[in-house]
Amino acid sequence: MRRSLTTLALLAMLSGCTPDKAEQNDVSESASGTTAGHQQQTAKQDQVTASTTFADLSTEMIEQLWQLFPSWAVREGYYAVADQLAIPDNQQRQRVLEFAGDYQARFAEIDAATLDASARSDLALIQNFLDKLVWEMSEFKSHEWNPANYNVSHAFSLILNTDYAPLDERLRTFSKRLEKVPAYYQAAKESLDKPASPQLVLAIQQNEGAKGIFGGELDKKIAESGLEQAEKEELRQRAEAARDAIEGYITYLQTMHAELENTQDYKDFRIGEELYEQKFATISRSA
Repeated sequence: MRRSLTTLALLAMLSGCTPDKAEQNDVSESASGTTAGHQQQTAKQDQVTASTTFADLSTEMIEQLWQLFPSWAVREGYYAVADQLAIPDNQQRQRVLEFAGDYQARFAEIDAATLDASARSDLALIQNFLDKLVWEMSEFKSHEWNPANYNVSHAFSLILNTDYAPLDERLRTFSKRLEKVPAYYQAAKESLDKPASPQLVLAIQQNEGAKGIFGGELDKKIAESGLEQAEKEELRQRAEAARDAIEGYITYLQTMHAELENTQDYKDFRIGEELYEQKFATISRSA
């Protein structure tokens, strides 16, 4: 899947590409009046049209993808949605399923035979990605048993420490994003059912580390900034609320861990033969 995701990010560049004029006029002058020449030119024009349609649809999909997954967008270096934080609740998962279903249908309308080899490969990767997205939400459902899925720190760290914009602008983005952290962790708690033991322990460890991004490192950046005093105070208050939310999630996981240690009623971390074969199939198609 990693390869397909990287390729999807690169497909965003298709929006800036236009068909090579040489492709549109690559019919020899001597054959211009013949049926064969006309058919060749028509075929090339059809391929150019199909490639343009595919490129436009790919770009549109990726732009919507970033809106659904702003943390992923930040990790890919796309900061236009950096002030957003998707809440991992049932409404968000439904939006993802609707997004995937819509683009599954629209990409299915494209005849792969009309595309060049590179575009055909990209189309297959996109279709596989959309299929896997539906499978993960509908069948694999790691949002119910893997508490390590829920951790906000990485994108916040990138916003704070990557010089993609002046510090004051990044801190305002950071502050706006912080507003949703309590709702994020509340949704995480409500999404979990019966976690697997290794993922539960990992989630506790990872979120213990996540608190650091909202502490001394952030305080230093705030002190260095040119923000108004009221903005600084608001940012500090939101950071404190974020730390409290993370601490609340950790406590929730620790309590759950203690209870499950007594009952040993963990979800089996081994996903089983059927799910493994399904997962392997999606990986194989994207390899």
